[in-house]
Amino acid sequence: MSTRRLRSTAAALVAVGLSTSACGSDTPSSSAEDSIKILTIASFESQQFSVPQVRTAVEVAVKQINDAGGIDGRKIEASFCNDKFDPNEAASCAREAVSEGAVAVVGGTTPNAGAILPILEEAGVAWLAGSGTSGPIELTSPVSYPINAGAPGMTIGAGAKAVALGGKNVVIMAGENENAQINSEQSARGVKAAGGTSTMITVPLNAADYAASAAAALARKPDGISIGSTPEDTAKIVQALRQTGYSGVITGPSSLFPPSSLQALGASATGITVLSRLAPTTSTDIPEIKEFVDQMTAADPQVRIEDLGLNAWTGVRLFGKLLQGRTVDGPKSVIDALADIKTPIELGTVPAYPGVQNPPPVPDFPRVAVFKTMESKVVDGKLVQQGDFFDPLAANG
Repeated sequence: MSTRRLRSTAAALVAVGLSTSACGSDTPSSSAEDSIKILTIASFESQQFSVPQVRTAVEVAVKQINDAGGIDGRKIEASFCNDKFDPNEAASCAREAVSEGAVAVVGGTTPNAGAILPILEEAGVAWLAGSGTSGPIELTSPVSYPINAGAPGMTIGAGAKAVALGGKNVVIMAGENENAQINSEQSARGVKAAGGTSTMITVPLNAADYAASAAAALARKPDGISIGSTPEDTAKIVQALRQTGYSGVITGPSSLFPPSSLQALGASATGITVLSRLAPTTSTDIPEIKEFVDQMTAADPQVRIEDLGLNAWTGVRLFGKLLQGRTVDGPKSVIDALADIKTPIELGTVPAYPGVQNPPPVPDFPRVAVFKTMESKVVDGKLVQQGDFFDPLAANG
């Protein structure tokens, strides 16, 4: 087996908790031929972007389903492929999913879906519950089935909320990389939908100091500021704004404000409005969120608890609910089941999933079944949910 590929099986999880073998499998309650194979492709470990928590999330969700009897008695067998933040490795992972007979790729978390999806499209393998970290392609590919509105939902929501909470004059501070520029254009779309006007300021990546960028933003006398950069730079931008004395509205997607950034910002983070693709992991009054947090911390007390893991965990649970009572004999079985959802599937962490809609809620993103986002506010260093999911393109933002 290639060293970049890691495999775990449900039976191994049952036998030894959540520790997994680097290779091979052990399925005492069912043969390997009886198992239902899925694969998760993610940048599990790389110098640029690492999401080991996504593997833990998939493992605990698979364990829960298998402990409850699997899918009509069949165990789910989960494999993992690290794309190393490299599109060539990502394409190799996609070919591996096809060659090994995975019926779906679930919970993918990578910026390289552009290298993966053409291979899955040709083979007819579903990309189920991708995180949306690759941008619009995950919301348009005919084999992609996102369970949330991804980056567009969050960034459009950030723009809309900057108007709703601050006023019509919004400054968008956008990182100079391509992805940040695209996302910031979506923020501008949200500002317009909410009846405001926006000015975009491009800010450098990995600058030592953002005082000049903060001064440029505040020179426009904004009613609100929406940020679209990297998490590391976002924290420095917020600090620069606060150091100038700015205490007004700041918005941005949850991907820019992980717990580590909120901790580093301390009191400077207070009052920031964050838009997320799923309910925040701090909303443990939601049973499914509490379940996720409890399972993750039981598996690894040091695990990172955030929405990328929650998305993958929710995706596995959707997979399990979707296929109960159905014959599963290959990737087409999953595609057919996704096309035959009669009643929206309740997931708790996102709006109930009704399957891909025709016509879609937002024509630009035809694979998004429910185009909604959720607002939270930073209070005492933690995200506090503000109301329910909402449509960021609605007139009232």
